[in-house]
Amino acid sequence: MRQHLADEAQQIKRSEEAAKQRSMKKYGKQVQAEKLQERAKQKSKQLDKIKMVRKGRANVESALDDDFDINVEDSEPESGSSRK
Repeated sequence: MRQHLADEAQQIKRSEEAAKQRSMKKYGKQVQAEKLQERAKQKSKQLDKIKMVRKGRANVESALDDDFDINVEDSEPESGSSRK
């Protein structure tokens, strides 16, 4: 009788553990899918910005929005150049 109750308790414990593992696996897959979607969105945004800059449709500073560490400077010819 005791053996039967012990076996039944172990079986219940194993089934609960298996259910917990299944739910953890589902949660992990959900998090992974969300992360992949977020990365895809970021990639498409950056590619769109690059396309806009290449085609000249947008101002360089507004298109980059500090996503890249590039400073754009206007170069002006020096008044005292070495040409004579």
